[in-house]
Amino acid sequence: MDPVTIDDLTLDHAAWEREFEARRPEMIAYRRDRRIELGDLMQLDFEDRVTVTWQVNRMIGVEHITDPEKINHELATYNILVPGYNELCATLLIGIDDLEELYRWKPLLVGINDALYLEIDGERARLIPDDEGTREEEPPMVQYLKWVLTDEQAERLRSGADVTVGVDHDNYAIDVPLSSATAARLAAMIG
Repeated sequence: MDPVTIDDLTLDHAAWEREFEARRPEMIAYRRDRRIELGDLMQLDFEDRVTVTWQVNRMIGVEHITDPEKINHELATYNILVPGYNELCATLLIGIDDLEELYRWKPLLVGINDALYLEIDGERARLIPDDEGTREEEPPMVQYLKWVLTDEQAERLRSGADVTVGVDHDNYAIDVPLSSATAARLAAMIG
């Protein structure tokens, strides 16, 4: 997929507000169809050009950014979530609202960056984790992930393979088999 450019954005903030309100239900549904709950603590939101364009527009609209340099900074930040050739990209959200629970869990999740996986017919795709934190630090609550699929994995995904995502960590483990409809949505997102 091609990265999002400044030409893809709605730079008129008033027009964006109208577009945001009109398209918000559609985008909520679009994102929900690409969200995988990983138990009670985490969720993966699979990303593509549509979600990245929406997010950048939202950021520049909410923050009233008009400076082209700052807009390009937002594009550079979020374009890493536009899948390239045989890639799937996702945002990992660690969602712990209770502060006491957050302080309890964060040290237990050190190394979670490397513990996430995506399996296609039982074969794991190569994960390129977020480089924001080292593997020895408590993880950030939001992380960007990229899985690189082999040509064979991409073809199997497109052909309706069984897909599982999950976490294989000493302190948090979960396997989530995806429905065929969700797997088909991911197949359509492969760059």
